[in-house]
Amino acid sequence: MKRTTVTLDDEAAQVVEASGAETALRQALEQWLVDHGESPDVLRSEGGRIRALIQVAGEALQERALDIGYARMAEWWVETDSGRRAARDRWVGREAPRWAAEDAAGEGADAAKPVRS
Repeated sequence: MKRTTVTLDDEAAQVVEASGAETALRQALEQWLVDHGESPDVLRSEGGRIRALIQVAGEALQERALDIGYARMAEWWVETDSGRRAARDRWVGREAPRWAAEDAAGEGADAAKPVRS
């Protein structure tokens, strides 16, 4: 864990404050934490609220980055000539059975592991 000092502008300070009160923002943040296997108790402290908000923002940015990547891939797909796409499709057709076998083997290995309660 890294400790750092952050200066919050008024808008960011209001978000941190609102996440500490009984607000819709607080409820949304609590639900996000529960959905991600974390305890909403971390929201009791200002530092915990800031960490949780950074996690939410990080996840949102990662999802946005994926959207951008998919859009670029779609552009590439449209701009790529049909011969090159056909060659890629043939390669995927050859590799897909191996990928499926690897996935199935991985799932079998996970299923064999005991689950701790």
